[in-house]
Amino acid sequence: MASSRPGARRPAGLLGRERGAALHPAAARYTEASLVKEMEERGIGRPSTYAPTIDVIQERGYVRQEERRLYPTELGKTVDGLLREHFAEIVDIDFTADLERRLDAIEAGKRRYEPTVREWYTPFNATVDKAHTEMQRVKVPAKSTGRPARSARSASW
Repeated sequence: MASSRPGARRPAGLLGRERGAALHPAAARYTEASLVKEMEERGIGRPSTYAPTIDVIQERGYVRQEERRLYPTELGKTVDGLLREHFAEIVDIDFTADLERRLDAIEAGKRRYEPTVREWYTPFNATVDKAHTEMQRVKVPAKSTGRPARSARSASW
């Protein structure tokens, strides 16, 4: 379990769970508004990214919304676990907030773009390569729509 010391690193989870924390039915759940507030307080994202982030986690089926509360789905729990296992630093809240600060410094002209991105990308690329060979593949069963399946070539949407 993560330390409760001020400034201690706490890995982010799908909805802010700490590493190893069990899901409990009585656990407090975020609403869309409280998740945005938490992201703001932790220095993650930008106002322009909050709504799209919440849309993505719902559209991809990582969470479901019931009575305005967000609950992780089985797929969300699986993805969360795989990201924690293979991309622990990238999903760490403190890492993300620090990267946001470095990007802000680029925008303010206090840091150079290429070295800053290289500092992040070089180890990230190595992590992706490693995960590509070691990470288990997750197959999501197709949901029945009650309509005949169409191939991508014949789709007309």
